[in-house]
Amino acid sequence: MQFTLALSGSFAMNRLALASMLSLSLGCGAAPVDRRCPAVYSAVSEVVRFESPTQLDLVFVIDSAPSAAEHLSRLFGVVQELIDPPCISRSTPGGGTRHRCDPNNADDFRAYPPIDSLRVGVVSADLGARGSGLRACETPRGLDGRIGPRVTAALLRSPSTITAAAGSLTQSASEASCSDLPAFLSFCGTTRGCQFEEELGVTATRNAALTLQQFACHAAATVERCAISQPLEALWRALVEHGADQPSVGSEPNTGFLRQEAMLAIVVMSTGEDQSVRDCSRDAGFSMATSGAPCRDATSAFAPASTQWSHADVERRFYPETLDSALDPTWPIERYLPNNPYAVDPVGGWNRNLASLKPGHPERILFAAITGVPVSIPWDDRDRESIDWRALARSTVPRFDDRCGHIAAVCQRETTEPPSSACRSDASIALPARRIVELARRFDEAPMCNGAPCRNSVVDSVCADRFANTLRLILRKTAQRGGARCLPRVFVPDRGSDGLERIPCEAREILPPGQPCDAARGRHRIDGPDGVFVGDDGVPREVCSIDQIATHPADAGARSFAPASDAPGWYYDRSIDPENPTCTQRIEFTNRARPSLSAIVRLECTQRLYDVPCGS
Repeated sequence: MQFTLALSGSFAMNRLALASMLSLSLGCGAAPVDRRCPAVYSAVSEVVRFESPTQLDLVFVIDSAPSAAEHLSRLFGVVQELIDPPCISRSTPGGGTRHRCDPNNADDFRAYPPIDSLRVGVVSADLGARGSGLRACETPRGLDGRIGPRVTAALLRSPSTITAAAGSLTQSASEASCSDLPAFLSFCGTTRGCQFEEELGVTATRNAALTLQQFACHAAATVERCAISQPLEALWRALVEHGADQPSVGSEPNTGFLRQEAMLAIVVMSTGEDQSVRDCSRDAGFSMATSGAPCRDATSAFAPASTQWSHADVERRFYPETLDSALDPTWPIERYLPNNPYAVDPVGGWNRNLASLKPGHPERILFAAITGVPVSIPWDDRDRESIDWRALARSTVPRFDDRCGHIAAVCQRETTEPPSSACRSDASIALPARRIVELARRFDEAPMCNGAPCRNSVVDSVCADRFANTLRLILRKTAQRGGARCLPRVFVPDRGSDGLERIPCEAREILPPGQPCDAARGRHRIDGPDGVFVGDDGVPREVCSIDQIATHPADAGARSFAPASDAPGWYYDRSIDPENPTCTQRIEFTNRARPSLSAIVRLECTQRLYDVPCGS
């Protein structure tokens, strides 16, 4: 639902003109000196866009290699801060240090509002690698990009991996806590978020502890599988091939996960390079669309005995000197995102990249890579909010260590002891991840947003103690898009003869196609041409006026600012917003009047400037 506050426009200007005429035509006569003439009004030129509720669809693609298990606790920390925001102190300048909230401490309040509606999907990078000789990789297609990897009986019997995923933040997992998991998690941080999911037929919970435990179960089920990890192809299969953006009635396994209006945040966590090998059975027309030639299968790269590749060592086959060269067995990055997705010919071109998930709205896709890069991320000196992608690319050029006979690590986990030998140990290190970094760069720099970069991507080192860049990107972009119930200015209510207060505004709602105005929901059809709205799709939609419900004044005790009636309609709420304590001016709806999904609500107002004393 879109919610627009229009403080200028025809309605506001008409009221301004009417107010001006009243001010000029009505005299004071023999009125007492303290009697006032009609107030002077002015339209305010300001338009604010609202998205209600804030929606975030969050997808984690997690490295399937055993080395990824030790990093799950920090990934868990990202989810915890999104689901259960930390608190700061009202009495401390600047809020003090962020900390876990104490419900018994009145001085605590949330550092940022909770996300109204959050969906979390977990995908394993295990797509199988038949012929590799690795027992854990011989399952055909592995987990095949399905959201919500199956928690095996063996994992339930040995929950140490799940406990590691949650660190010290939850109790050890048990069979009861990890069985019968939903394919994806739905958490609502607010009541309206729960109501929103209920309208979509999805059961959501406000139980943060339960959601975090279920995430730990899902995350643990992704790791300690096939050591040949294919996160980018697993991501593409999960969201594009398996129809995550399609209605839940579809036949593909991941249908119903993505919501059209929601922000999509993709988080890829990997301890090394993406090894998404070209499997021509899953080409889906990509090769002919982009090169005009048939797909060249490269699954033989998994087999140690294959002589087709330049190196006998399987690991080195995934570190060619040049990406997308003839000796590169992986899918070209263009499969997932071209340098300019909108430059691709839509007729016969490849239109199933990740940008296709939000057609016309690339700003709704966030991409975060938690992967093999140095702990110290290079930032652009001209803009400390942007990564210096060239410098980062130089730092991830693979270097072969002749002494040890393998690719040198690009980072080591912070706070861990250096290896005892000059050659690496697989514990607590990460290998350079050029392909994942390149996809992140494209999401950040590709001119997708009105011909300019969207700046919607970040990178964290998987070796860092905290994945701060990832969390900051999600919070910043989600806050920009939603959570704006708070109006940009305070209105002075008019008190009527009944002692109740109203503001000089009219609310109009453009309904979804085919839906009529319903008086039982406080909606009334507007007569004349203003009663019909025709958008770019050419489909007419009814326009209704919504009843305003008067509120009790500030001196009404326990009823202060509360709606004076439970009749359907909207009201001006001046009480402290529990979800944003800094806000004391917002628009609310009574229970029977909440706007429909896909509706557009306009609030057209005039602002009273001052009263004019008689004789002035």
